[in-house]
Amino acid sequence: MIITEQMNIHEKEWRKNPEKIPVDWDSSKELLNIIRQTKEGRRIGIIPKINMLFDGKFLDDFDVEDMSFNKYYWTHFIKCPGNVRSLKFERRGLALNICAETFLLKEIRFFRPEVIVSMGGLASKWVLEKTEYKNEWTDMLWEELEWVIKGERQIPEREIPECDHRAKIIVLPHPSGINPLATLLNKKFFPKLKVLILRELRR
Repeated sequence: MIITEQMNIHEKEWRKNPEKIPVDWDSSKELLNIIRQTKEGRRIGIIPKINMLFDGKFLDDFDVEDMSFNKYYWTHFIKCPGNVRSLKFERRGLALNICAETFLLKEIRFFRPEVIVSMGGLASKWVLEKTEYKNEWTDMLWEELEWVIKGERQIPEREIPECDHRAKIIVLPHPSGINPLATLLNKKFFPKLKVLILRELRR
């Protein structure tokens, strides 16, 4: 399971006027359409960067005819369109993690993923809190760096009590390229860490 922070909706009008978002807008269908369009070469955005991080296996795993994945599953911390950094959630009195608490927990319970790769601070913080991890999500990044330095061959499992499930969890900076430090870490650090991840996916 790959968790990023929020779907990138290109409709500028929606960003300015959220009330114009169609009532029947479905985040899951929209996400699958974006993946299909990207695989067909008609869309740009974060998906090629995710695909590159996984040596091309992310898009290879997606079946355009069935509109489904075999091994991979991509989801979001925030399901609704808009811009989380505009603070509209706080102004409307909504909890920032309302989508995750309502839907993402259900996805983890349903799919019971063996490996969860969380990208970005908001999503990573939420995932680690669910494992009762006591430190900051950036501390986990340095723990992962230590795994690479020590030549660890396996990712440790963590308990997710609310889901009655154990999973191997990796946190990463967001691959959008907006944050230069995050981009550098993903470029220099992740190629070594993904050896561990791809090994788990081959099991």
